[in-house]
Formats: sequence, structure tokens, C-alpha cells
Amino acid sequence: MTYAGASSRTAEQMRKTLYFGEGADFHNNYKKLIHQLISEKDNEFKLRTANGLWAQADYPFHKSYLDLVLSSYNPEIKNVDFSKEVERENARININHWVEQKTEDKIKNLLNPDDLSPDTKLVLVNAIYFYGAWNHQFMKHLSDEKNFYLSGKEKVTFPFMNDLSGYNYYEDTELKALEIPYEGSWASLIIFLPREKEGIKRLEEKFDYQYFNSVTTAMMNQEVSVSIPKFKMEAKFNLEEKLSSMGMPDAFTPFVSDFSAMSPAADLYISKVIHQAFIKLVLQQRLLW
Repeated sequence: MTYAGASSRTAEQMRKTLYFGEGADFHNNYKKLIHQLISEKDNEFKLRTANGLWAQADYPFHKSYLDLVLSSYNPEIKNVDFSKEVERENARININHWVEQKTEDKIKNLLNPDDLSPDTKLVLVNAIYFYGAWNHQFMKHLSDEKNFYLSGKEKVTFPFMNDLSGYNYYEDTELKALEIPYEGSWASLIIFLPREKEGIKRLEEKFDYQYFNSVTTAMMNQEVSVSIPKFKMEAKFNLEEKLSSMGMPDAFTPFVSDFSAMSPAADLYISKVIHQAFIKLVLQQRLLW
């Protein structure tokens, strides 16, 4: 939705960094993808996506931008006066509540009070919720406790789910890769395990899209002894510096960024990109994310 409002070099940097397409077809194709994901497989797993815009009430957004976003991403749009402290805080509370509702209470407190300011003109929010059952059921009587290594020497005892069955599997000198399908086999979880206990750093340096693609396409179905921990994990990241260093610094630079497709005011830039995630792997066939 932000890319839809970018122009010139700002749009080009975003396109290259995020591997986006050009023109209106990109947004139309994104619309088709979202529709396909949420409409065709609901009987096999739950996948919910939601978009929201909280906009400064008196700010001059282009009608063409709002029309494009509405037609492609179907967001809920709310008008707010961010210049007023009470309204700004109410907007923050409402955004957090909206995210909690859309993610079945899994993502909480997305925005802190200092994430919004009197200069805020637009808050764009995306929420995704996935809930699926395993295609291969992990039997309770096969679960046990094993060592989980936090580093080469540091370890904790943790409950593990175990299975011996046919899975798509691949291994090389760097990693072992396992695909665990969800019910219906339309979607799956792919796990990448470094061969060495402290091999994650070296794997991260090598792991790009080409390597990912070579691993997943080389997977073959075979009998695999699977042992994975049951766990819950939450993480929150600010991505401004990462995205900037990856190749799109203009979008985060005042008086350099170009979001003229969003507004004629020529004073917009991205101040924060906040990503928060929750994942839970449990017995009884289920995955929560």
C-alpha cells in the first residue's frame, strides 16, 4: 500500500529492494493473490489477511491513491487528528485493538505511545493470521523430552514431537531441510536446520532466494525420522535501518523521499516500519502463527 503512493527514485528503490512489479498490474495481481489465498482453502486451514489505513483527517491525499488502495487491498480507512494528543492516543489504542482482533489476540501492543507523533499523517497496518492442522499427525505417546541446543555448549531440556513417516527432505554439507505439510497439502512449513550447532551464522550468509529455491526444488519424498520441539515464540522488529541498507534509503529520508503519488504535499516519508510476529508449534496436529 505504501509502494502504491511512491514515485520516481523512491518507487524504483522500493521495487528493486522488495522485488515488486511495476504499474497497476502489480496491485491488481496482488489483489488476485490475496483473494485466492483467503477464499479457496478455508476448509483446510484458516488464513486471514486484513489491511487498515489511519489517515490525518485534513491531509490532502490524492483520490487516485485512495481509489487504487481501496480497489486492490480493501483496507478499512479511519480519519484521525494526530495533532491532538487525546485523539492520537485513542488511535494508537484502536490500532492495537484492531490488530489483536484480526490475529485472534496473538499480536498485542503493536504500537507504543512514542510510535505516533503530532507529525504523523498516515499509519498503514497489515495483519495476517494462519491456523492449520498437520497432515502428518504427531502422536502424543511418541513425544518425549530431549536436549535443545541454544549454542554449541548451552542447552535446555525441551518437549519434542516425533514421527517416522514420508516427508519431502533434502540435505547437503550446510543444512538439513524438511517440509511438513498442513492438512490438504496445499500449504506447508519448511524447516532449515544447520548441520553444526553453531552453524546458523554461516547459513544466514549463504541463504538467499537462489539457495532457498535450489533446496526446495531438490527435495524428495522419503522416510524421515522427525523430531521437532514444541515451542512458542514472539518477536518484534523495527525495520527502517534494515530496509534502508538493503537498497531503499530514500523512502526514509525527509525532503528526499517522493510519495507524490500519495499526496501533493511533498512532505511524506516513512518514519517507522514495525514488524511483530507470533508462532506456536504444538502437538495435536496444529500450528498457530
